[in-house]
Amino acid sequence: LENTKTEIVSSGLYFQDQIRLNDQWLVLLGARYDYNVHKLDQASLNVPFFLGGVIASNPHINAKQSDGKFVPKAGLVYQPMDTISLYASYARQYDLALVAADVRPIESNAQEYGGKWEIIDGLAASVAYFNIRKTNIVDPSNLLQPDVVDEVESKGYEFSVLGRMSPHWVISTNYSEYDAEITVDADNIANEGNRARGTPTRSGS
Repeated sequence: LENTKTEIVSSGLYFQDQIRLNDQWLVLLGARYDYNVHKLDQASLNVPFFLGGVIASNPHINAKQSDGKFVPKAGLVYQPMDTISLYASYARQYDLALVAADVRPIESNAQEYGGKWEIIDGLAASVAYFNIRKTNIVDPSNLLQPDVVDEVESKGYEFSVLGRMSPHWVISTNYSEYDAEITVDADNIANEGNRARGTPTRSGS
């Protein structure tokens, strides 16, 4: 039997500005400082052997992690005509792993390139390519000694059409393909090159 209590406090301060350079070019600049505190309190109740239970090696976990990080973001948009926009963006993100062990924050660097086309008024299509590198990915199945993958690279593309085709028909459709590969795993080198756990090959709706 287990009784687990978790407490997550996240706070942040950010600024963002979109600057129009001329009729065709826009620049987006922003930055954020995040500070997160994670607390974990888990108590396990041993069931006696004669009831079919086992003795836990460490029945109580009490852990706290806190960290702050400055994360920037930037974007560039080019509009060759009123109905078409081409863009590129870069962003960083970080988070703490809610485990008992002292592990480094999970960090990611994301790049995205794409375009949007307003087919008719109220109906638009978009396509994008993305590349995300995430480090220190934690498997929380073992809270005391979690498995940590050093780096996973996710890349792929997505396509969507959204809007009203007529007074009686609305369309919302999307399709994505992913390639999520474990690129660095110092604790288990044989794992490098494998597909990351829990990531789909493709998705759509």
